[in-house]
Amino acid sequence: MSLIIKAEVESTFVDSRGGISQKSGKPYEIHEQKVWLYLGSKFPKEMTLSLDKPLDALPIGLYEVDLMPALDIGDFGRLHIEARKLKFVPARPAAVKASA
Repeated sequence: MSLIIKAEVESTFVDSRGGISQKSGKPYEIHEQKVWLYLGSKFPKEMTLSLDKPLDALPIGLYEVDLMPALDIGDFGRLHIEARKLKFVPARPAAVKASA
């Protein structure tokens, strides 16, 4: 079973930041990329995608995302989406009908 939504990447820019954790004293890095999700409304919604490293950035283009592998039941029985389990698959171009 799958639950496919459309996504679009308009830029390969990755917002990276880091520092030293005040709790653990260890260095950390955060890398994020903006992605647009088409959820059935008039306009797409912006999502921030967490990346392990900047080189993991998605190329510009259209994608299909299957939500099913990322769905889980979290604390207190609430639906939870594990964003790191989302798989972005490049969308195939729509078939062009030959004119008769």
